[in-house]
Amino acid sequence: MSISAVMRLVGLLFLALLVNGCATLGKDECLNANWETIGYEDGTRGLEASRIGKHRSACAKHSVTPDLERYTQGREHGLEEYCKSSVGYNVGVRGSRYLNVCPAYSERDFLAGYRYGQDIYKTQSQLRSLKNKLKSKVTELDEIIQEMGLKEEELIQTGVSPLRRAKLLEELISLSAKIEDYEAMIADLYDQIDEADAELSYLQAQNPYQ
Repeated sequence: MSISAVMRLVGLLFLALLVNGCATLGKDECLNANWETIGYEDGTRGLEASRIGKHRSACAKHSVTPDLERYTQGREHGLEEYCKSSVGYNVGVRGSRYLNVCPAYSERDFLAGYRYGQDIYKTQSQLRSLKNKLKSKVTELDEIIQEMGLKEEELIQTGVSPLRRAKLLEELISLSAKIEDYEAMIADLYDQIDEADAELSYLQAQNPYQ
């Protein structure tokens, strides 16, 4: 088989995998579908009503058409389970998106939990980011201190030319100022971490959804 034929075959296999990966339902699921149950499951996952369009596309190749009425009924029952404050909290604390699917009468409760969960998620994310930044700055500071130590060792060695000695002194002054800047940045990061940690502890202590 030629290289071009192999490449075409690989391309077709990739396309087939891509299509199958996008399909919401397989052949057996389409042929034996309980559309009310499928709608219910989609509702409990907070999926939009347009989800049925993907089911329709997936099942069309198997000559199966979704039952819109039963699907809609099932999805509405599923949304009754989804659109609760406790579920909203879990969605928010995972950093997942809310797709504006809850009806007006239950959305307020859902959003109360969702926003509280989002606050915790954002604070946790901020804390991780600050700690990663701190770790990076501490590593960089250590490298600067090591560099400074090497230049100090060279400075006191015999045989160093006056020109080189002057250059080393200039570099040591610059490194010393850089170390002060890094120490200030690190101290500020510790303060920010303490603030974020206190905020997270407060949110978790007051958490009405656990």
